Amino acid sequence: MDPEPQKSLPRRLVDLQALDAIRRNEQTRLMLLGVLVGALGGVSAALFDGLTVLTGRLLLGTSEPSVADLPELQTIGGPVIGAIVVGAIVTWLVREQRPRGIADVIAAVGIQGGRVSSRDGVASAAAAAIAIGSGHSGGREGPIVQLASSLASTVCRRLDIAPRRVRVLVAAGAAAGIAASFNTPIGGAFFAMELLLGSFALEGFAPVVAATVTGTVVGQALLGERLALDLPPFDLVSPVELLIYPLLGVLCGGVAIGLKEIYLRAAEAWQDMPVPPVFRPVAPGLAAGLFAVFGLPAVMGNGYAFVERMLEGDASPAWLLVLVLVAKVATTALSVAGRTGVGVFAPTLFVGAITGTLFGMAAQALLPGNVAPVGAYGMVGMGAVVAALAQSPITMALMLFEMTGNYQIVLPVLLTIAVSGVVFRAAEGRSLYLGQLRRAGIELDRKREELVMYELRVADVMRREIVALPVHAPFERLARKFLERRLRDVFVVDEEGRYHGLIDIQDVKGLLGQPHEELSVDDVERRDVPSLLPDLALAEAMPYFFRHDLEELPVVDEHGKLVGVLTERDVVAAYHREVLRKESLLARIESGMDAERRVDFLELPEGQRLGVMEVTAAYAGRTLRDLDLPGKFGVTVVAVDVWDPDRGRHGRIAARADLALHAQDRLVVLGPEPAVQDLCRAHGECEEPEA
Repeated sequence: MDPEPQKSLPRRLVDLQALDAIRRNEQTRLMLLGVLVGALGGVSAALFDGLTVLTGRLLLGTSEPSVADLPELQTIGGPVIGAIVVGAIVTWLVREQRPRGIADVIAAVGIQGGRVSSRDGVASAAAAAIAIGSGHSGGREGPIVQLASSLASTVCRRLDIAPRRVRVLVAAGAAAGIAASFNTPIGGAFFAMELLLGSFALEGFAPVVAATVTGTVVGQALLGERLALDLPPFDLVSPVELLIYPLLGVLCGGVAIGLKEIYLRAAEAWQDMPVPPVFRPVAPGLAAGLFAVFGLPAVMGNGYAFVERMLEGDASPAWLLVLVLVAKVATTALSVAGRTGVGVFAPTLFVGAITGTLFGMAAQALLPGNVAPVGAYGMVGMGAVVAALAQSPITMALMLFEMTGNYQIVLPVLLTIAVSGVVFRAAEGRSLYLGQLRRAGIELDRKREELVMYELRVADVMRREIVALPVHAPFERLARKFLERRLRDVFVVDEEGRYHGLIDIQDVKGLLGQPHEELSVDDVERRDVPSLLPDLALAEAMPYFFRHDLEELPVVDEHGKLVGVLTERDVVAAYHREVLRKESLLARIESGMDAERRVDFLELPEGQRLGVMEVTAAYAGRTLRDLDLPGKFGVTVVAVDVWDPDRGRHGRIAARADLALHAQDRLVVLGPEPAVQDLCRAHGECEEPEA
């Protein structure tokens, strides 16, 4: 066989350009970042599982207390010891002494730009793992989501990812943790989009799927390939069952309504009790231990082993299942109220499984031979209760299939989940997680157009180019600022650079051009204009523009030093960009000097950026043709800021190939963001164009 002919130079150049285009494509970078946060999600699930198992074996001698026969002293002592450790972690390591969960991640993704505290995430997950391992009733999904999302958020901050991308990657990391824990890559992806992002937009699909697939692979490598629930295969025995399953849906919807009320009211009641935070977890631990001692060990831990045994056909008598259900709800409510950090996903599956099993027993008694085994109804019931409580029908249906491997019973699952969701929405409207946030004063029932202004912060939009004067500067100096440049406002600072006040041109335009030797800046400044902090949400900053009738507001750091300016136009542009997914009016081009100065706005295409580069001594005396920046870096010089030593400032002129450059001149360049960044790295940092 002839060797493959060597590619020609033009062909190789085309290949290199294609690879470079892929490298610079934002969706490609997002997918790669999705792989990174997905791996972190898989590691998070493995670490959590490892700590849970280790705690169980140390304190209880088993990692499955729901089906174990333990000595009485160990049954009570294990949860109490675990509670003391959990109380110490929550009291001294978690901010506000409140462990975080899925509701907090929903808020972080929805209105906080994906900011999740790594300290809170790690501490909350550690507390929950110890609580579940020591026998407290609770689930692992909430703390795993919190841990994985906090790690993803930390990585995004380190890499300086844009806020609108951070929320997608944080949701992807959380989904990867779920996918790795339950071996559900598809369900994990829909968990991110349905619960966390609240959107099935295609731009978020690729990084989320990349994360869940990666998380699942990492989870399988560290935890082994397994089903979260190993159940026998179930099927639809008779078409008559399609008339029975909707009744189960009504029952599951009612159970979900009751669970939501119990969980929320228990948390409220516990807050009013005079119990030191460090001892709050003791009550749920002691309750779980006491129930186990009196013959109900099924309430301990996540209860998956008990659910598997029950749905396989080894069901206890109906009266005993009712007792177990009541005890499980009570111990889970205490765990949530006691701030142990545990989730409610696994306990809700548990309650749904018993609900479905009891319903199946009744169906078997009424229609013997025409209905599936009780285990089939138990499996469908656990999915229907969770789907209703979390208002996540698609996620739960997919996760149920992946968790159990039972795809043959798809019609009953979808039908029952749909009915339970309708019943729940008719009575409640909001999921448990949104209910928790609402009671905390956080309202998320908004459209995307409203939420975007909560996820963006002042620091994401503010300009760092500030025109400021000392507080005691003479008025003539202020007048020159307004006369020489097109300024709306000039800020006033004290000797240490702290914000002191603001001077609007409308307030002093009658004084400009007239001698006022007796006046100084502090005589005409406004001191009623408040400053903003960089971390303030844009939604909270907007009222200040209307309240003070200004187009610009000062931004200060925690020490009060002036660090930037927020303009009303930039806020509108950010809204336009985020909501319409379009870069709009982000580049302001000035040309000419003084009275001949002209201002134009350039709408930048997707992925393009403007930068301003200082002309160094190495470039002085050379022309733009000599530099050949388009050929070397792929950027275009759109204007030149020529330094005028007589006036002591720059004047912007059009770029010409034969224009000779001088030291202190500045080049305004336009090009793809990676190309502008390459130019900046090669020749010094670029600034944003002056507004």
